[in-house]
Amino acid sequence: RGGRRARDCGGGVGRLTAPLARRFGEVVGVDVAESMLAMARRLHASVPNCRFVHNDADDLSQFAGTSFDLVISLFVLQHLDSDHAIEALLAELVRVLAPGGALVVTLCSAVAPPTPPPAWTTRAGLRARAAAGLRRAGVPAGVLYRALDWTPPMTMRAIAEPRARAVIEGAGGRVAHTSRPDTDAGGTVHHFFYVTC
Repeated sequence: RGGRRARDCGGGVGRLTAPLARRFGEVVGVDVAESMLAMARRLHASVPNCRFVHNDADDLSQFAGTSFDLVISLFVLQHLDSDHAIEALLAELVRVLAPGGALVVTLCSAVAPPTPPPAWTTRAGLRARAAAGLRRAGVPAGVLYRALDWTPPMTMRAIAEPRARAVIEGAGGRVAHTSRPDTDAGGTVHHFFYVTC
């Protein structure tokens, strides 16, 4: 435990962050959603070596390089809005990894095509299109969740395994192992990458 540090990127309410605190001197959970972080802080207030940090920047510049012995990012990067954003954050995960440390990250290598919305002639189709239009017009998402039972489409992006390896190696990491591809029921294919520095 001692002075070792771990980081959970996209840790949400801290389901992985808090248990890591039993093995590391300090654990930092990072997420873009302040509401998730507020809940994490409440749920894990009794874990003194666990803290939760908001980061909605395109990088991890608030963290020094080589500052974490373990970095975890599970089922997060595929939700970023561009290939460039995925590659940049992947390189940042390697940058903050201490020499001899480990990075465990999941990456999608193929994404199922999006499900088309219901036909506009149905009640569900009209509700989905009205909610999307109102959201574009600036209506808060919470209002649309409550009033129209709206669920926004989830961004899903893939990065080919050879490209992911090139980004990791270009940032100074070494891929020690890649899991076999795992395909979910919808057709999205992901891999676990185990990386060292």
